[in-house]
Amino acid sequence: MSDDLFDTQQVLNDVVEGVREILSEQNPKLRSFIRSQTRGAIEFGALITDGVAKGEITPAQQAAYLIQLEDMITAAAYTVAGSIIAIVEAIWNKMVDIIWSAINSVLTTVINTSLPLPVFGEDN
Repeated sequence: MSDDLFDTQQVLNDVVEGVREILSEQNPKLRSFIRSQTRGAIEFGALITDGVAKGEITPAQQAAYLIQLEDMITAAAYTVAGSIIAIVEAIWNKMVDIIWSAINSVLTTVINTSLPLPVFGEDN
């Protein structure tokens, strides 16, 4: 197959640019979420510490507040993990779309056929 039909460098450039777009769109949102959730957890931890140090929080309250703090951090971590999975899926979809489109363009031109598009997470 000649390079005229399938320009590997152009396909690579398109994939890199597509992935870059996804990451540049999602990264600030994720970073902001992580920063705000971390700040909230730290401030809540500081309130707990201050309350215990001043004797304003009983041991039972301290235990309850620490469980709440743990729940805050766990929920944030699960949200971040879910966001990362969504970003990975978006990157996979972008890569497949670009590569399959390039292949299909050549196949349609050469033999008038196209490939079925794979689905993320399915065994093919």
